[in-house]
Amino acid sequence: MSPGCNTCLPWNLTAGAGPAAFSVGGIRVAPNICYETVVPHLIRRQSNTLRANGSEPDLLVNLTNDGWFWGSSELDMHLGLRVFRAVECRKPLLIAANTGFSAWIDANGQIVWQGPRRATATTLAEPQVDHRTSWYLDHGDWLGRRMPGRMRSAGRRGPLAADRPPMQTVSAQRL
Repeated sequence: MSPGCNTCLPWNLTAGAGPAAFSVGGIRVAPNICYETVVPHLIRRQSNTLRANGSEPDLLVNLTNDGWFWGSSELDMHLGLRVFRAVECRKPLLIAANTGFSAWIDANGQIVWQGPRRATATTLAEPQVDHRTSWYLDHGDWLGRRMPGRMRSAGRRGPLAADRPPMQTVSAQRL
């Protein structure tokens, strides 16, 4: 947020010291807001920072205002990306959204419950703590960082390069 905005608002906004988790009935809950669930490495960093501090979350909770997107496909995309976050972290994810999809996603990525689009609904979620470890939390985007270089080098020599005829250039004058 722009430093000058604090003078035009009736309240002050400041960044917190870092990610936080709190306990509810013995379950450690890590909140995040809005589009943070779209960015995989952000949720990974949040979980790993909390783990390093001895408070790894058992449950992720996302609070969001998806009203900006009215009834567009952005609502569906946002929900779909949250499924990936639950699987990557091996943690259930609860979503409370106004005008978007509120949902309960288990650690396997199964949408256990989904609210209606742009309408009010209520559910009582009973997420199960998943004690499996997460390869993604431990190793991150290791594979994704290495693939572009491998794809480039495979494209140059390619597995079937010897079987392909040489490329011919066609000049515009010949057409």
